[in-house]
Amino acid sequence: MTTQPSTDLEQRVSRLEGAYEQVSERLGDLSQAIAGLRADVHAEIGSLRTEMHTEMHEGLGSLRTEMRTEIGSLRAEMHTEVGSLRTEMNSRFNGILVLLGASWATMVGGFIALFSRI
Repeated sequence: MTTQPSTDLEQRVSRLEGAYEQVSERLGDLSQAIAGLRADVHAEIGSLRTEMHTEMHEGLGSLRTEMRTEIGSLRAEMHTEVGSLRTEMNSRFNGILVLLGASWATMVGGFIALFSRI
């Protein structure tokens, strides 16, 4: 009967060893699955970085083009406005010169009339 407990113990140890082997295999499988997931995540992050980089450069290019167009149209508008302001200023300056000329002629005529009576 002394062999019986030894056999039971050996069977139990054998079962435990089998269970440990199964746990070890499962942990190995989990480790491989985690490594695969990590590789997938790294690949996706790399893909996202590339896509963001591409989008950013394309967006900046279109933004630059749009800015250049807007600046060009603002320049054209400013040139038009400056031209119309010059025209208006010339017109008003000519009006002031006419007014000054008329005032000068009136004053000279007044002085001539005043001094001719004396």
